[in-house]
Amino acid sequence: MTPQAVLEMARAIGTLPAEVLIVGCEPETLGGEDGQLGLTETADRAVDAALPVIESLIARIQEA
Repeated sequence: MTPQAVLEMARAIGTLPAEVLIVGCEPETLGGEDGQLGLTETADRAVDAALPVIESLIARIQEA
């Protein structure tokens, strides 16, 4: 389910939050016809870089 679909469903049932925070990344490759399991090296580095961002968002939410 896409983030947009989730938000539309939440709006439809009256539970849309005041603020939505999304942290994500695009895949470098989908692995061709056979697909690919696991993260590419680039995606693995992106996860490492995203962790401090996510931690700061969690701290911000907890302070509110």
